[in-house]
Amino acid sequence: MGEAKAKDCEGGDRPVATAPATPETGVTTGTVEPAIPAAGATAAPAKPLRWSFLALLVLALAGLGVSVELTRIHVQTHTNPAFHSFCALSKQVNCETVAASPWSVFLGLPVSVWGLFGYALVAGLAGWGLVRRRPHPAWPCGLLLVLGAAMSVVSAVLGTISVLYIESLCILCLCSYVLNFAILGVGLGACRRARAAGHRPLAADLRGLAARPAATATAALVALGTVVAVRAAVPAYWESKLDLPYAGLPTGHTADGHPWIGAADPDLVLVEFSDYQCPYCGRRHEELRRLVQQAAGRLQVVHRHLPLDQACHPDVDRPFHRWSCRYAEFAACADEQGKFWAANDFLFQQGRRREPIEPRDVAAAADLDERRFAECLEAGRGRQVVAADIEAARALQIRGTPTFLFEGKVYPGQLPPEVTRRFVAPGATATADR
Repeated sequence: MGEAKAKDCEGGDRPVATAPATPETGVTTGTVEPAIPAAGATAAPAKPLRWSFLALLVLALAGLGVSVELTRIHVQTHTNPAFHSFCALSKQVNCETVAASPWSVFLGLPVSVWGLFGYALVAGLAGWGLVRRRPHPAWPCGLLLVLGAAMSVVSAVLGTISVLYIESLCILCLCSYVLNFAILGVGLGACRRARAAGHRPLAADLRGLAARPAATATAALVALGTVVAVRAAVPAYWESKLDLPYAGLPTGHTADGHPWIGAADPDLVLVEFSDYQCPYCGRRHEELRRLVQQAAGRLQVVHRHLPLDQACHPDVDRPFHRWSCRYAEFAACADEQGKFWAANDFLFQQGRRREPIEPRDVAAAADLDERRFAECLEAGRGRQVVAADIEAARALQIRGTPTFLFEGKVYPGQLPPEVTRRFVAPGATATADR
């Protein structure tokens, strides 16, 4: 039986069988082509490809579930100090640590939200591959392979950041990495089967998109519009945009030398143990400052340092809040020049930025004498203040931030409404109780 070459719908070569010659004439009567659906045909995908698309759909749906939970953890970590995730197992394996890091946000959105977009795209394409009407028989193997490769590269980058910079691993993040590499593997297998059947999946997918410019452009605009809309709708709850009222509020020091703000002759005294790199310490402090304003001279807030950083805290055995010991020293040395609260506010507002705060930044923000400030830091006087506060916290068995001490009771995370209601003047509403 003779064999010729013909072009299939994807531009690849495939064998075309020729009809056998008749005994009488020895002449072939024509060619018989295998039945391969043309572009836009309604044939179902071959069984091996169908199973691949089903597997990709299941993987994408699992990824969506993981991304939803990661997004919930990210929101709770940044907004709810009482939150504790099931995957916060230790300092080395802790989803909350990863969520609290600056690396958890990319281009104005949590990384987990970008994961939602990616998995939704994979699910949509895999579902399209299961229907009868497709641009070509192997659609969309090539696009799914490219998506799987891109998601795997992102997984490798994020995993490296977790190990080298955050120094903590997230179980759910690891699950998403496994899913991403599985999507790559299944997509690669589907493309190999498609090529074995004579197709060139990626080239054919790109030609299919190019052949429908209006539909392709519309889909791209819808995707871009969705990202922009979500970006506009999601508030930057992870950013430290604090409004810390300071002007006009009395300040001073306790008999033990700790800085306070609020009433000079208070009815109520609240002590806060805080960390300038803690994701919700700044928000709790902002609420306290508003309570001080509402308290009509009744409430005094005393600040104590509790940096959760192995550089100065003996109970922290590995890097956690990498610069918080240094930042606490900055505040203590600013206090020598009577500028504690100006430095405190700057450190709360800037403490969680990715690049470390330098002494000159604090000096400029708090209007300090740089020479005296540098001398205090070099002499270690700020370090001594911080160490004393840490020991006081350890004596009270305080292990996290923020933690509050009021009338001999310790309140980790946040103050209950029945306490905050006592701070405000009659007729006012407690801000922290809203």
